[in-house]
Amino acid sequence: MSLNTNLWREDLTRRALIAKDQGSFLAAAELFEQVISLGGGNLGLSLISGHMYKEGRDFAKAERHYLDALRQASDNAEVLLQLGHFYKITGRYIEAEKYYEQVRAILPDWDEARMELDRLRNSTELKLERERIMPGNDIDAQVNGLISEDMLPKTREQLYNAHREEFVITRGGNHQRTRWGIGATVRGVDSLRGFIISATPLLVLEIFLDGELVHKGELRVAPLRRERENSQLRKYVYNAWIDFSKFPYGEYELVYRASNIRGDAREGIEWRRERIIVAEPIGTEHCKSSPASVPPLEPNPTLSVVEQVNALPSLVFKPSPRSYPGQLKNVAVLRADQLGDMVVSVPALRRLREILPTSRIVGLVSPANAALARTLNVFDELILLDFPDNVEQRDRIVERAGQEALIAQLKPYKFDLAIDFSVAGPSHKLLPMTGAPMTLGFRRGGDKSMDLVAEARGPKGGEVIIRHSSWVQLIVEALALWLDSGAKPVRRTDLSKSMITPYGLAEDDEYVFLHSGSRLAFIRWPHYPELACRVLSLGKKVLYMAEDQSHRELLPQDALESGQLVYLAQKLPFEHFDALLSYSAAFVGNDSGPKHLASLRGVKAVSLHPARADWREWGQEFTGVIIGRQVPCAGCQLYFDPEECAQGVPCINNISVDEVFRELRELLDA
Repeated sequence: MSLNTNLWREDLTRRALIAKDQGSFLAAAELFEQVISLGGGNLGLSLISGHMYKEGRDFAKAERHYLDALRQASDNAEVLLQLGHFYKITGRYIEAEKYYEQVRAILPDWDEARMELDRLRNSTELKLERERIMPGNDIDAQVNGLISEDMLPKTREQLYNAHREEFVITRGGNHQRTRWGIGATVRGVDSLRGFIISATPLLVLEIFLDGELVHKGELRVAPLRRERENSQLRKYVYNAWIDFSKFPYGEYELVYRASNIRGDAREGIEWRRERIIVAEPIGTEHCKSSPASVPPLEPNPTLSVVEQVNALPSLVFKPSPRSYPGQLKNVAVLRADQLGDMVVSVPALRRLREILPTSRIVGLVSPANAALARTLNVFDELILLDFPDNVEQRDRIVERAGQEALIAQLKPYKFDLAIDFSVAGPSHKLLPMTGAPMTLGFRRGGDKSMDLVAEARGPKGGEVIIRHSSWVQLIVEALALWLDSGAKPVRRTDLSKSMITPYGLAEDDEYVFLHSGSRLAFIRWPHYPELACRVLSLGKKVLYMAEDQSHRELLPQDALESGQLVYLAQKLPFEHFDALLSYSAAFVGNDSGPKHLASLRGVKAVSLHPARADWREWGQEFTGVIIGRQVPCAGCQLYFDPEECAQGVPCINNISVDEVFRELRELLDA
């Protein structure tokens, strides 16, 4: 092979790797194929070519390269595993099973292959494919084809897992783009949360940032549910609250190390190394209402971070149909493609101007779109983008100097929001360069504040069957609903007050409805009995609803006997429950359906909101107040395994009776 050929191969390989890193998978695949055509073919190139065509959704070419790799090494476990993955992704599950079985025959102890095979054999997809190939004697085949296997009860074998010893991170920073690169990012007071599964008893977890100890705390034992076979395994949970504000901003090595009774440490089980970015806090305009945004803590050597956070007052929010955080003074709109793209965007652009009549809208457009854009009376200003198509790379490109110049040009605009109107193009890559703290676009890579996912496909060819102009308008309507959901109270006039009298209430009673229940037991506020006593001290009657009789003994017996406190622990007809809510003077409840119904009926509702989900998502929209707490682990979405909180669910338990009573009294006095 000549020197020139070697140089050409090296150049092609370099360009292929760049295209791969940029997500241009088909371009990368074709460049790798050119390397192979120059006599540089080998097992690795065949595999990576298959990977690139698979990522680019050209499955026919991907299969050709994977099978070529198999011809080169028919007993290579990695090749067989990749073939199993490929056939699973492409919906050919029986073939996937065949190759996973071959991996297991070669390397029976390889956990990845074992787990893939177990998951596949327990899947409904494999079962359905076998039924298609070997149909049974089902009398009603049409009905059988409509049955959802996912909804059928599962066997114990299907539900239970063979867990392995491992260190699992469930919260290790948000994946964000920063000036130090893209990666797991923490800001200010933040949380690192996860669990370890181990057969060896664990004691303490230490966390180091570039070698400096930043956390040391006991690991808590939690239930390891659905373990199939190893009774020695235990689950140890942690939730480390750490104040990262004292560290200079930048990239760090983060090391987790758990101590066990043996005194040793195995990588991936007792210890784990990660890369993390410590970045500056995000502006208060967009985070002041976030339950995850803990305010800066004062230096206090006598109190831990946990103690300081738990000592903060709860936050009180006013319900609103508006959930967008912050103002929209300056908005950037990207339409960096061709004239036709701008034409079909006209209805969406006019609607944008309608919902943002006073905002400064700046169009970031291609030269092909500029002339039309000037005629629309939508844009306050236009900025022309040099974002040309590159035939060889099959993508739009901007040299580094051009990107730097664009960033500098856009910085003075101080955009509040940037919207990418492209449904399928690469202009979403420009969104971070606008400097906008909030970004909006269709889901196609990148890190956006709101990703819109929309599909409208024909049943025969899978073709798109929605007008492009309609598709683009979806993104503007999403913003409009973000700004105002349009929801309004719906009061009933057909409910008679006589419906409340069978429950120990008179038609002229002024009573406060305390609803202590919730579908998720761990987010039930524990202080309703004490709150009931406070309300009774005001001379108000209390209707106390509970899941069972367990709260009755915690309440003043004289009030129960006199009827000043009505206790209900039963399921009511909806009409009666609706009437009891609708005629109450005020309502206090957890994040549950009754809270939403009370607000819908216009009742003054005090909602006690846990931070597992943001109040802007699940808080009531109309009346009363929402009380919540700021904790660094907010947004955990815990459901079936609440023990993974590892902090005792402080986001609900630490809301004080004084705080709730104060807000309730203000509503009653209003």
